[in-house]
Amino acid sequence: MSNECAVCYVSDLNFLLPSIISATGVRKFVPPQKADIFIFTVGVDAEKIAQANILLSTYSIKVTAIQDEVFNEIDKERLTRTHTPMAMFGRLFMQNLLPPECKRIVYLDGDTWIMRDPTPLIDAIVPEGFLAAAEDTIYFRQKFGIGSTTKEIRHYFSQIGLKENQGYFNSGVFATSRKTWEIISKEAYIYYINNAKICEHSPDQSALNAIISNRRLRLSNKWNFQTQLKIWDAHRYVKPIICHFNRQPKPWMGACEPWEEMFTEYQKAIKEFASLNLPIKILSKEEVEKANESTKKSYSYLKLSLVSWLVLHLINFRNTEKTAWM
Repeated sequence: MSNECAVCYVSDLNFLLPSIISATGVRKFVPPQKADIFIFTVGVDAEKIAQANILLSTYSIKVTAIQDEVFNEIDKERLTRTHTPMAMFGRLFMQNLLPPECKRIVYLDGDTWIMRDPTPLIDAIVPEGFLAAAEDTIYFRQKFGIGSTTKEIRHYFSQIGLKENQGYFNSGVFATSRKTWEIISKEAYIYYINNAKICEHSPDQSALNAIISNRRLRLSNKWNFQTQLKIWDAHRYVKPIICHFNRQPKPWMGACEPWEEMFTEYQKAIKEFASLNLPIKILSKEEVEKANESTKKSYSYLKLSLVSWLVLHLINFRNTEKTAWM
């Protein structure tokens, strides 16, 4: 593995199988001579890593461990209280494990699905000193201007020092240079250690947004098409390349809205890796029905095209897309 670009994932045992599915999805479009693919693991035993590497060798995907020692400064009791997986912080250290030939990083969360060819993002040269990432949907939600949720989001943005209309990116998909990531990840880690309490919502993402200032280039949400965008019917305005299942329930758990059509695709994809015996949560029929009923109750009005259009207009979604760097 000796390409200038590395596509990177960070996973614990529970997210290793989804990460493998996403990574092999990348490889369907991106050949080994175009980019390396690494899955960095936290808390996964060496035997399981070795088994995964055997199966993934035909894809030229490498699984390797991040040593636990790098997390020594993190308050593990706080993470337990807030149900935050340690693996969430792994991306702040992944650059230390990349080969010297790597100059550029494209990071993807494991709960992503590659819908179309991501090569343009692989090939993108993000200017030194900048990180390219798409808006998180809570940035759009706070634009409604009413309700307790809006107030909570704005209070959270204020706590981490975001200026009005600065934007708030989702860290589940980003691109940057390795050199820049070494700087930004270190700043974010220091910020988190000193401000853990106000970073309890998406800890590493909070820290990254707090320190990024004007060093972020906005990606189109086609590169990070999150669950709320699916609910808002935003695919009518952007054609997703990478779908990001960033809310529960995940589509591998059952035929759950709004990604119900993805369940069958996931079942097909995971068969190839059944011999790894990796954990993956599957909901019962009753749990799926309950989840779908809850989604329909909360968002059934968005099934109406006019309502969906109005919501996207109110959050200024299309105009935000027009300002995207790529």
